[in-house]
Amino acid sequence: MAKSNKSRVNVSAEDFVAAVLEVSKAGGTHSDVAAKLGIAVGSVATRCSQLRTKHGVNIPNFKRGGSGGGRKLDVSGLNAMIAASSEG
Repeated sequence: MAKSNKSRVNVSAEDFVAAVLEVSKAGGTHSDVAAKLGIAVGSVATRCSQLRTKHGVNIPNFKRGGSGGGRKLDVSGLNAMIAASSEG
């Protein structure tokens, strides 16, 4: 039996972009847009990406969570670790 789409929320492009703009100006995140529209966070991220890449809509980017993204790689430190391991 196929899944029912009764819980699926259909948000127009205009309503979606309006919510993104409002949340973006307030310094919010994808989660805030999702809560405002009643849709999944992943749906917000995907739809923002598709509007940008497939349709050329200049929708704003949201900052990623945490302190500016994931931890930065210390390439020279990692290479030094590998070199030290090879010597011993």
